[in-house]
Amino acid sequence: MVSVGIGYADAEEAGTSGFGAQMKVDPTNRTDDLIRAARFLFHSKWNGHAVRNISVRVNRISQASSMQLSLFESAEKGEANVLLDQTIDKIRQLYGYKAIVRGYSKEKSATQLIVPDWLVGIMDKDIEMRLGIKSMLSQYDHYFTRAPHPRYWLVVVDNHFEDCYSFFIYMQRFKAKLIKSYEIACFKRDKGQYEHFLSFLKQHSNLNIEYRNTRHLIHPDSDILEDLIHGYNHL
Repeated sequence: MVSVGIGYADAEEAGTSGFGAQMKVDPTNRTDDLIRAARFLFHSKWNGHAVRNISVRVNRISQASSMQLSLFESAEKGEANVLLDQTIDKIRQLYGYKAIVRGYSKEKSATQLIVPDWLVGIMDKDIEMRLGIKSMLSQYDHYFTRAPHPRYWLVVVDNHFEDCYSFFIYMQRFKAKLIKSYEIACFKRDKGQYEHFLSFLKQHSNLNIEYRNTRHLIHPDSDILEDLIHGYNHL
């Protein structure tokens, strides 16, 4: 899942403070795929007004165990692009993040190079959390339209299946049975990060919050110690 949050420089002129958008992408570990998705989301929603800030977030992250082949790209080219990304990562690990950057980072208006190498590791987690919170609030504002008839509420899930916390906004129209849900945040199970996200959400919203925990679905009952029908006895 790739999400973007956009904040406009002049909210009054634009008629809104910004927007949030998200889309599912095929499993990938390629930088270009993520950039392409973020650009698509931006251009599909942007109304042409001046932008003050942009946040990009990805979730459902896991260790790469296989490579997804594309119908529009040869296997050789796909492997070459993956190898290129891996090589760039190794160079940065050895010589610092700024050892190799994209060409547009050298342009006059670029901001990627203003952070010194020694600060990158220190700031990464804090910046990632701040951007994640900003994206969550942007997504919330996008889906909470404050229409008079729908009922809105928030759902926070401690997801033990995917080892993450997920935040949703739910909506149900008056007298309708259909309930719609939209994910506004998802991140790895970290109690400190969870408390920060929840605190900012409570400050930003007065909606009721429903808490869910999937732990009982992972291990719903006590261990089976004896099953004589299937020939098992561990007493």
